[in-house]
Amino acid sequence: MTSHAPRVWFVAIALTACATAPIPEPSVIVATTFLPEIVAGGAREAHVLYQDGALPTPVPGGTLWTFGDTFLGTRNPDGSPAYAGDRSNTLALLPAGERDFPPKLRYLRSGDGVAKAPLALLDGENQKTRRLWPLAGVQLGGHSYMFYGLLDVTGPGPWGFKPVGTGLARSEQPFATYERLAPTGGGWPIDPTSIVRRDGWLYLYTPRRFHGEQELRSGLLIARVRPADVEQPHDYEFFAGLGDRGVPSWTAHVEDAIEAADGVWGQASVAWHPAVDGFLLATSANLFHANGIQLRRSATPWGPWSPLSPDDGWITVPERQGEQTPLVYCTMLHPELDAPGERTVTLTFCRMLKREWAFTNPEVVRVELGRGAR
Repeated sequence: MTSHAPRVWFVAIALTACATAPIPEPSVIVATTFLPEIVAGGAREAHVLYQDGALPTPVPGGTLWTFGDTFLGTRNPDGSPAYAGDRSNTLALLPAGERDFPPKLRYLRSGDGVAKAPLALLDGENQKTRRLWPLAGVQLGGHSYMFYGLLDVTGPGPWGFKPVGTGLARSEQPFATYERLAPTGGGWPIDPTSIVRRDGWLYLYTPRRFHGEQELRSGLLIARVRPADVEQPHDYEFFAGLGDRGVPSWTAHVEDAIEAADGVWGQASVAWHPAVDGFLLATSANLFHANGIQLRRSATPWGPWSPLSPDDGWITVPERQGEQTPLVYCTMLHPELDAPGERTVTLTFCRMLKREWAFTNPEVVRVELGRGAR
């Protein structure tokens, strides 16, 4: 998946987006702990060598982690990889309450024990060129939903692909294969990398080039939809700004949407966190911070978003010894890994190495928060 294509902290008191919303205490980053690349026992059992993504979806009994391009095989006695194929998407379950490192992931596997793709190609799709990259998901009653991106391979290398659409898939069980749904009246209007359920709505988040591909700018697109209407593309609404008293307006037309936050590239991850008494927005590298992660906070699911402190919200990802990292991407909040009652935020992220065909796995950073002064 090498990207869903192009992906902490200044002290500020966040203005509430609703006149009645409480103002959360400011927070500051007081420590960061970077953990090694995730090489879980479950991955070895499923013959997973390398993968990226790690998008979380809470489900009954735990949290699903979805991955994009996954390289399969085993390890030679000297530790070098012995490749044996790939999948464009894979799925794992982290059982509820498991917070150890490395995460004790259980992979969806086929009868031979090898990791199985939850999303399958349809008749007529070219197995050599079509990729299905899983995006955000949500559990709604008796169904599990998973958005996904459709991409076509255009050449070799990490940037040899182009997005060609967005899909939605459904399953009766979260830890299973998914049926790709055929939308009525066109495709889904947003390719979310994060979903928040709040006050009777689903809020969906993704980066968007609001000013066209010719400008080097990207912001945060927010959509909302009632849970019962998740399968209806025409029922989605899009953030269209805040009124004088901070009340959000919404539009049925994505072309009329405005960015809810600037400088959001690649992927966006949003989750409620009690340590900030609000929502955190985690993003990763842009053209100006290729090796960074940024955290922002809001009292509401739609903003305004204020960076934590210090350094205007940026955390620098340390370089691997002997390597060069031109891009950090796919930063994801993982509340399921946070210990209850602690002021710690756990995130996964992926890195692209400059060395040709140098595959990696997601890594983990744990961020300790302290309270800032008003």
